Amino acid sequence: MAIYVSLDGKALDGDVNVSAFLNRGFLFGDGVFEVVVAFESHIFDPIAHIRRLRTSCQSLQLDFPWTEDEILFELGVMLPKVSAAKTYFRIMVYRGGMLGLDDISSESHKLIIAAPAPDHRQVVKSGLSLNPISRVAAGECLENIKPWAYRASIRELLRSRALGFDDILWLGDDGRIHETSTANIFFLTRMGDSYTFETPSIQGSYYAGRTRDIVLMLLKNAGIPCQEATLYFDELPKYDEAFVCSTVKGLVPIRSIGSQKFSTMRPNAAFWHVQRLFLSYVESQIGWRVDYASGNIIQGEACKENISDEIH
Repeated sequence: MAIYVSLDGKALDGDVNVSAFLNRGFLFGDGVFEVVVAFESHIFDPIAHIRRLRTSCQSLQLDFPWTEDEILFELGVMLPKVSAAKTYFRIMVYRGGMLGLDDISSESHKLIIAAPAPDHRQVVKSGLSLNPISRVAAGECLENIKPWAYRASIRELLRSRALGFDDILWLGDDGRIHETSTANIFFLTRMGDSYTFETPSIQGSYYAGRTRDIVLMLLKNAGIPCQEATLYFDELPKYDEAFVCSTVKGLVPIRSIGSQKFSTMRPNAAFWHVQRLFLSYVESQIGWRVDYASGNIIQGEACKENISDEIH
């Protein structure tokens, strides 16, 4: 069968070039992915991401024939070629096949992209403004995996940025808070001298990111009150602070959601103490202290504050 492909008005010749477009990942978004970051020569927390990638493949009945060591070796080979303070890896698994939607098999292929990670220092400095959007009204499908297709998120993100927002906050049709376009969310509520961090509970309807798991672990280990709960948009006025977390950006403060303002940007906000707790954990894993947003090494002795005492 003769197949021809034209890209930006230029014909692609050769089986290798043409075959890159003949897969269900490219044609139908039939695939899943995980993102991993590295700081200088150290890949941060890769095993947890690889295992979650395998679980996502199982949910789509995609073969996952690669071992953790094989993928780690591949990442290690690619890392020095990027030569950046912070490297972004996107590990993608997609289904093979041809042009028809009904041509479904379990055959899978793996694609890994390695590139310098974007510098997110400015967004951490200025904080985020989120536009609340109903997932049902936007036609967004809820899946507890990372699919290739982000069309609803992209559409609503473009609309929201045109209105002056930085990102979106997905809501259920009942006003239940889910997540942003690419990150999980935390809130802080205070009642006098007591306080609690809260994050939306995972009920099989959206993706619980790896960084979310780490933050929950760190808060609990430090004795800081935190809980997973069903959170609603109309309850926002009771929260004092909010932040998002993701593998690529780390922890980022939220300054507002819709018209609701938060005090997360205050110099003495609890968020900054949690940020330092997170950075100390990253340091314990890679061996040196970094600015997570940029990957730059922080010179001098790492601070060892008692974060729980600071928040009290």
